[in-house]
Amino acid sequence: MIAQRMQISDRHWWMWIAGFWALILFAASGPTIERTLLPVVSKFEIIQIEPDGIGSRVFARFEKWRSCEYLGINWNRIRPDGTTQRVFLNLKPVGDMSGSTRPRGKHIAGPWYVGMSPDQIRHHSEATITYRCHPLWITEIKVWP
Repeated sequence: MIAQRMQISDRHWWMWIAGFWALILFAASGPTIERTLLPVVSKFEIIQIEPDGIGSRVFARFEKWRSCEYLGINWNRIRPDGTTQRVFLNLKPVGDMSGSTRPRGKHIAGPWYVGMSPDQIRHHSEATITYRCHPLWITEIKVWP
């Protein structure tokens, strides 16, 4: 009985190797494919930027297409040499106890307090949101610009 099982697995060893490499390829390319073909949200449309004492208040419009758990957002200033620098960002006013994961649909968000001038936000920044849609990986979506 054991000898028969060994013969079967010896005969189909190439299927195990192909399956192993298919799994590695899926894990390596899955996040890129998901980000491209199944984004969680649309790009932001910034509808208003107001200068504030320490930066700017930003209001944006976007659409959420998938029900995924919101994990966070990074807003970065793009420096002249091409490197990025993470900036101060506050999404909620003090005392706001609402949840951070939004339902699917169209949304207007803000004010968000971003530690940059309106010109820097419009021309020298980028924003990326991270979501957990399933247990395999974290989904990152570039939403601005």
